[in-house]
Amino acid sequence: MERKLGIMEQGIVYVGELASLFIVVVLRLVNGPPPEVLQRALAMLQRRHPLLRMQIVHEKDGLWFREPAE
Repeated sequence: MERKLGIMEQGIVYVGELASLFIVVVLRLVNGPPPEVLQRALAMLQRRHPLLRMQIVHEKDGLWFREPAE
């Protein structure tokens, strides 16, 4: 699956290239699940929602979401 980024998505990427834009989220779980369970949950989410495993690549005709080669 791949698609060209929309105008707003492109704007976010270009702004991020000019001036770094970081969004950091910290979640502290008391008695949370072990890391293996979280890894499996992320893998399941990525299977169900393909855009969660996409990369943004520059092409001649613009920016694209593209699934990384494995």
